[in-house]
Amino acid sequence: MSKMGGYVFQMQEDAQWMAREQWIKVYGLGNISVYEELNGKELREVIDHLDSDIEFLREAQKSSETDEEIARLKSKRDVLGVVYGKSIT
Repeated sequence: MSKMGGYVFQMQEDAQWMAREQWIKVYGLGNISVYEELNGKELREVIDHLDSDIEFLREAQKSSETDEEIARLKSKRDVLGVVYGKSIT
């Protein structure tokens, strides 16, 4: 593997576990698209999954437990939406 390929691979690997601010300190803002591509995609997938869960519960028989679960999932989705929004700005 070339040095450049190894460097990009290392950036991708570190983007999976480093906080955004820490990653920027190591690799610079000029490379942020690598970080956002990996983390934004993963967060978007989690948000989409939560939306599917909410829709499934809406279709399920209504009960107080279902309403509480919908509220819990919406809250989690909203928090992740804020994080996702910040990761792509």
